[in-house]
Amino acid sequence: MLGWIGIITAFCLAEAAARRPWTPSARVLLASGGLLGWAAFTATVEGQTWWLALAATAAFCAWAIRAPRPLLRTVAAAFVLAALLIAGWAAWHGGVPEFTQV
Repeated sequence: MLGWIGIITAFCLAEAAARRPWTPSARVLLASGGLLGWAAFTATVEGQTWWLALAATAAFCAWAIRAPRPLLRTVAAAFVLAALLIAGWAAWHGGVPEFTQV
């Protein structure tokens, strides 16, 4: 998961350095944010690195508040979705077991 967070951070830094502003459609942002959030949830629960996703959620949300850009806001929202899914999974199972253990 740490590699994913690093690559996503690199993309967000590249967005900040772009000469032309990127103006994606709301559909693209919603779909990509949902897919990224779901992927982060499943990868971290099965890999037992869910705590990294929670730390990334806090970091990306703080960054998105300071520098609101489309990609950065989408990434922050995706990690919020992942955190909510992790919380729901933990509440349902009384902890964060791997999918293969359930």
